[in-house]
Amino acid sequence: MHSGPVAPLSPLYQLRVLIAMTRKKLLQEWAYSADLLTWFVAPFLFVLPFIFQARFYSGPADTGRLAFASWAGTAEYVGFIAIGAAMYHWVTNILWEIGFSFRDEQVEGTLEELWLTPAPRGLLILGNSIAHTVINSVTTFVILLLVWVFFGVSFKVNWVLFALVVVLSWSALYGLGFVYSGLVMLLKESQALVSAGNELHMLLAGVTFPLSVLPVWVRGFSRLTPLAWVLTTLRAVILEGASWGDLRTEIAVLSTMAVVMPLAGYAVFLMFERLTRKRGTLGMY
Repeated sequence: MHSGPVAPLSPLYQLRVLIAMTRKKLLQEWAYSADLLTWFVAPFLFVLPFIFQARFYSGPADTGRLAFASWAGTAEYVGFIAIGAAMYHWVTNILWEIGFSFRDEQVEGTLEELWLTPAPRGLLILGNSIAHTVINSVTTFVILLLVWVFFGVSFKVNWVLFALVVVLSWSALYGLGFVYSGLVMLLKESQALVSAGNELHMLLAGVTFPLSVLPVWVRGFSRLTPLAWVLTTLRAVILEGASWGDLRTEIAVLSTMAVVMPLAGYAVFLMFERLTRKRGTLGMY
C-alpha cells in the first residue's frame, strides 16, 4: 500500500470542518438552555453593583461626574463601566470556553479521536472561537441595550470605526485563547490558570475604572494588555463618536496586535500540543 505525504486539504473541506466545529459547539450550548440563559443575564447583574457604586460616589446631585470626567475623559460613567463589563465578560468567556473546549474533549475521551482527523488544529480552535463570538456578540448587545433602557445612556457610535475595532479586537483577544488552550491541554488544569488571568485583566485593563488612576509603573504593564487597548478604543468610539484621526495610535496598536497575537498564540499552542503528545498524555484525564 502506498504511504506518501497527505495531500493538502481543499479550501472547501476546511470550510466544512470550520462549519462543523462551530455548529457542534452551538448545539452543545443550546442543549443546556439554563446555562445559556446565564450568559445573557449574569453579565448585566455583574455590572449593576459597579454602576450603583459609581452613582453613590458621584454624590446626590451627580457632582462627581466632573471628577470622573477629569480622570476618564468622559462624564458618562454608566456607559464607561458597561462597556468595560461587556468586554471583560467577552475575555472571560474566551479564556474559559476556549480553554475548556479541549479539556472537555479530554474528559469525554474524544480528544484523541479528534486529533486523528486530518483537520488542521487551527480550524478546530477557530470553530469554537466563532461559536463563542456569536454568543458573546449577543451578550454584549444585551448589556448595552439594558443600560440604555434602564439608565438612559447616550451612545454616539461611529459605526464604521466600531466595526473595524470589533474585528481587530476579536483577532487580538482570541490569540490569548490559543495560549490558554495549549496550557490547559498540557497541565490538565484550567480553573486556577483562567481565574488568575481574569483577575489580571480586571486590574490591568481598567474594566471598571480609568487607567489614569493606576500607578505609573502599573500602566506600563497595561499597555501590554490587548483588552486595555480594546476598552480605550471602544469607549471612545461608542461614547464619544471618535473619528479615525482621534484614534490613530490606538488603531495602529490594535492592528499590530490583531496580526501578532493570533500567530504567536497559535505557535505557543502548537508547542504545548507537541509537548503533550511527547509525554503521551494527550487523552489523559
